[in-house]
Amino acid sequence: GPSIALAIQQALQEGAIVSLLVDRARPGEAVVKVPLLGSPAPFPAAPWLLASVLKAPVMLAFGLYRGGNRYDLCFEPFDARVDIPRAQRADALTALIQRYVDRLEHHLHGAPYNWFNFYDFWQTETPSPSARPAAGEPGDTGAGQRG
Repeated sequence: GPSIALAIQQALQEGAIVSLLVDRARPGEAVVKVPLLGSPAPFPAAPWLLASVLKAPVMLAFGLYRGGNRYDLCFEPFDARVDIPRAQRADALTALIQRYVDRLEHHLHGAPYNWFNFYDFWQTETPSPSARPAAGEPGDTGAGQRG
C-alpha cells in the first residue's frame, strides 16, 4: 500500500538499498505473464511499477548455490531509472519484465539445479478427481470412467 511506498521512497532518499522479490507473485497479486523457458509464467507487476513511480535504479541480484556452504552472488545493473510511461503501461511493463526474465533464464541455464523453488511454474493444472464431471455430464470425456 501507500505507506510501504512512502517508506521505500524515504529509505531510497537516505541512501538505503531496498530489495524486492520480482521472481514470483503472491496469490491475488497483479501479474504479467511472459515466456520463461518457452512457457508463460506469471511475474509480479507491483515492484516494477513502484520502481517506475519512485524513479529508482534497479540492480538484479542472484544467489547461486555451488555446493557445501558456497554461493556465488551475482549483482547486475539493470536500469539506472525505470520508466514506464502511463500511455504505454502494458507494453512497457511487459517489455521490462521480459528483460528481467531474459537475465533470469541466463542464470537458470548456467545453474539449472538452483531453480527447484520455481516448482509452481513447472506444475500443470490437473483437476482433482472430485473436480471431474460425472459420467454423461457436459465436459465428460469418457476417460477415467468410474465404475
